[in-house]
Amino acid sequence: MEKGILNNLNKGIFKKDGNPIALIFLVIIIILFFAFVFKKPVECPDCPECICPECPDCVMDCSLCPEKTKTEIETITITTYICPDKREVDNPDECEHKPELDTDFEPILTNEKDTSIINVKVNPAYVKGKNGGEVYFKMGVIPNDITFEIKEDINQEYKEIYKMDGLFEKYKYFEICDECTGGADFNLEKNKVYLFRLKFNMTVLDKVQYSNEHIINTNPESNYIRDV
Repeated sequence: MEKGILNNLNKGIFKKDGNPIALIFLVIIIILFFAFVFKKPVECPDCPECICPECPDCVMDCSLCPEKTKTEIETITITTYICPDKREVDNPDECEHKPELDTDFEPILTNEKDTSIINVKVNPAYVKGKNGGEVYFKMGVIPNDITFEIKEDINQEYKEIYKMDGLFEKYKYFEICDECTGGADFNLEKNKVYLFRLKFNMTVLDKVQYSNEHIINTNPESNYIRDV
């Protein structure tokens, strides 16, 4: 019987003179067999952000990549307002409220010791019929220039209110006003307490010298304010 089967095969698809269809069929089977045995893992989709040094080159599986942390940047806009008095506030309504000033001044009265300053005086005076004051100075050495300085709070720095060329001796006048007429050398506001001094730029001596400090009170009860 076995001999009969072989005879049938020889007479069938594997007969000596060959069958092209059978050969093609056999080749396809061999290809599918090797494709199954050496099946390559499926490549993952394009993911350039996936960097996985631990993964073998032959394994293209994005699930093996470490989870990436997404970082978001939040932008916050902060708006500040500059008041007429140069204060920075968060709300323009705050410009209406002015902080309490610490005017508990203790004037320094020893600045002029061992200097070229002979005398500096600050006194109330009428200036063209207006409330105000006079500043008088006398020097032993002429300065290059003279700066008139004030501050309104003990924690503030002095600021310049008037400046002039250097002289040996001079009177200068200020007016106390809210709506000033321009009849004085400089002006001070009403209802304030100022600490005042002169700054002498002594170029010849290569130094700066300061006068003693003076309090100028422009509130109604002050002797700087009179009925005019």
